[in-house]
Order: sequence, then C-alpha cells, then structure tokens
Amino acid sequence: MSAKKKAAEGDGQDVFRGACLLQIETEVWTPRRRVPKAVVQARLDAMRADPAQRAVVDAKLLEETKFLVDPVECRELNRLRNKAHTTVYGMAVPFPISGCNLIAKELVEEADGKLVGIRDEIRSAGRELARRLPTLAESARLVLEPAGLWDPEEYPEDLAQECDVRWRFFKLGSVDEDIAQIAPAVHRAERARLEGMYAQAREMATAVLRKEFGERLRHVVDRLAPPAGGERRRFNDSMVDGFREWFDLFRARNVWGDADLAELVDRAKASLGDSPADAFRDDADLAARVAGDMARVEQALVAGTVGKGRRVSARRSPPAPVVTIPEEALR
Repeated sequence: MSAKKKAAEGDGQDVFRGACLLQIETEVWTPRRRVPKAVVQARLDAMRADPAQRAVVDAKLLEETKFLVDPVECRELNRLRNKAHTTVYGMAVPFPISGCNLIAKELVEEADGKLVGIRDEIRSAGRELARRLPTLAESARLVLEPAGLWDPEEYPEDLAQECDVRWRFFKLGSVDEDIAQIAPAVHRAERARLEGMYAQAREMATAVLRKEFGERLRHVVDRLAPPAGGERRRFNDSMVDGFREWFDLFRARNVWGDADLAELVDRAKASLGDSPADAFRDDADLAARVAGDMARVEQALVAGTVGKGRRVSARRSPPAPVVTIPEEALR
C-alpha cells in the first residue's frame, strides 16, 4: 500500500479515537395523505360541470392531498422533530452515511441527555394529540365527508406510538485484512471505498464549519459596523451569546483538525471577549473595533476557503450519497 493511501486510511481511523457516529431517526405522525387521482379528477369534472364553479377551476385546482386533522394541531410535534435534528447539527458535523453525523466523544453524554429530553417531549406531545384525536377527527369529517374523502380507517389506533426519537452512538471498523488473502480485488475495493468516504467526510465537515463561522462573522459585522448614516442596526443578545456558544463547541466539533480555521476562530473569540451584549450597544467605539476585527477575520476565512472543501449553499452540506457499510463494521 502506498504511503498516501496509508495516510488517508490512518486519518479516518484516527478520527474515531476521539469521535464516533451519531445516527438519529425521528418519527412523528403526519396528517397529510395523498388523494387518489381518480377522486381528484371526478371532483374537477363536477366543478367544471357547475356553472357557478367553472370559472375558478383552473385558478384553484384541487391538490392531490388531504389532511386528516388541521395541520396546525401537529405544529408542536414538527417543532420538536426539528429541534432534535438541530441539536445534533449544532453539536456534530456531517458524515456520508444516511442519517449519521460525526460527534466528539466528549460531547456524547451531553448530546444523549438533550436527546432524551426531546424524546420525552415528543412522546408527551404525541400522547396529548392522541387524546384529542377523536374530537379533531370529527371536525375533519365535516369537511372531508361531503367531498368524498372521509375514511376513518386512515386514523391510527394508537397515534402516540408513532411519535418517537431513536438514536445510537457507534464507530466504523476497518477493512478485514483476512479478505486480502481470500479476495484481494474485493479487499482493494473496500479499502478504496472506506478511504473515499473518510475523504468526503473531512470535506463535508470542513465546509459546514467554515460556512457556519462565516455566517456568524457576517451577522456580527452587519450589526456592529458603524452606520453609513443614521443609527446602528439593532441586534438581540442571542447574537453575542450564540456566537460564544458556537466558540465553546467548536474545539470539540473540529474533529478533523482544521488548524487554519481554528486559528481564525481564536482570533474572533479574542476580539469578542467577555463583554456583554449591552456593552456593544452603549460603546460605539468598542462595537466598531470588534466589527473591524471580525471583517478582517471574514476576509481571511474567504481567502483560505478557496479550494478548501466544496462550497455549501444550505446550512448543512448537500445530501451525501448513501454508503452501504457491512454490518460487522458497525461496531
């Protein structure tokens, strides 16, 4: 094996000394259901045949969906589901296995505790929605039945069982060296796939951390920079407090050891200091100095990011291809 390949595999295996994978799956009941096309078409034909409705048919076609209850009733469940994923995203970095993120082992206990709390909230919200479901379903029946869309069999017997969060922490194993003697071509292919996955994981994590950092820098500069005319833009305490929380988690999240980024983060952290948010509102000189420091860090970040990982257009990296890993490696 070449020195380059050994280094690539070593980087991947080394990262699991201080990190592991966190796989999360959220499940919440959703009231949206598809309506058979034949039903939709029959309804449209009936509307076109009615002179009073003919004029609005093309302007407002019926969608091929219906709701078993008012979607507003599921808003809390959806909020909690998003909270579970946002919690993981804020403590980990992406990894190219579907549903998985890479998290520092020192954050495992904290992440597990937060997910337990969110799971309990989701289960509680599910039980509350299940308790109210008969009343909500009756209200929906008054709307759906006249349209020929009412089907009581579509409502779950135990809605609460469909609201849960599951997760696990694990690490990947290395390629079984015994395969090299039995099937060398398979061994080479598996090793190449593992090396490629580690390289992609590093690229994804680098892109996400740099993007998050850049967004926070830009927000601080926009809010604290001296105004061209008029008053400075207002900002919430969460801008400052949130940046400090990001700083506190960065060292652990930087599992691949992006030294250049770490240096820039240290510069930004030192510039922000320990001053409370009100200090930046009351002291224009302090705000201007920090804005200038952050702008220079931002310029260095942009210059250093060119050619260092792909650009990311969303908060998280683009959807990664699903990588199938042998079950024996998931230990």
